[in-house]
This record gives sequence, C-alpha cells and structure tokens, in this order.
Amino acid sequence: MEETVILEFVVDQSKAQKDLEKTEKALLDTKKAQQELQTQYKKGEVSQEQYIKENLKLQNTLKKEQDQKKSLTNLINTEANSRNALKSKVSQLTKEYDNLNTSTAAGAKRADELQKELSL
Repeated sequence: MEETVILEFVVDQSKAQKDLEKTEKALLDTKKAQQELQTQYKKGEVSQEQYIKENLKLQNTLKKEQDQKKSLTNLINTEANSRNALKSKVSQLTKEYDNLNTSTAAGAKRADELQKELSL
C-alpha cells in the first residue's frame, strides 16, 4: 500500500523579516570592523600577523552572515511565492467551477471534483 505524506511548513514571516534585519545589521557591523582593522594596520597599530588573523576571522564571520541573509531572503520569497501560487490556483479552479454546465452529467461530475479540490 502506497502512502502519501504531505509536509506543511509554516513560516513566521515577521520573525524571518526581523532575523533578516538583524543579519543585515551584523553584516554592516562586520564590514565596519574590517575597515577599522585595515585603518589600524595602515597606521601601524597592529602587526601584519595580527591583521591577518583578525581579517580571516572577520571574513569567516562575513561569509556566515551573507549565507544567513541569503537563506532568510530565499525563505521569505519562497513563502510569498507559495501563497501567490495557491491564490492563483484557487482563482483558476473557482473560475472553471463558475463556467461549468452542471446540468450535464460530465459538468456535474467535474463540479463535484472541483468542490472537493477547493475544500482541501
């Protein structure tokens, strides 16, 4: 017996948006820290070895934050696109239902099918 499993993912849009804003702020802070480190290096306040170590740490942090931003942006866009696709499908099915000739056997059968599909 075949079993169909439907997964439902619920995305909290406002939380995802807030997380995206926090990530964007962290990105800007990291870039600012990189600029400050570069200024300190040019002034001779940090050695080349210190500069390299700190710059690598900042680059790793920046990469992680950019990946997080990309992930959150994709999550928000996917959720929006999914909702729009569902709205479009419901609209299409409703339009088909409204244009059916339910006095024929085929029309009545299709009306039942559409009602079941729309009630899911």
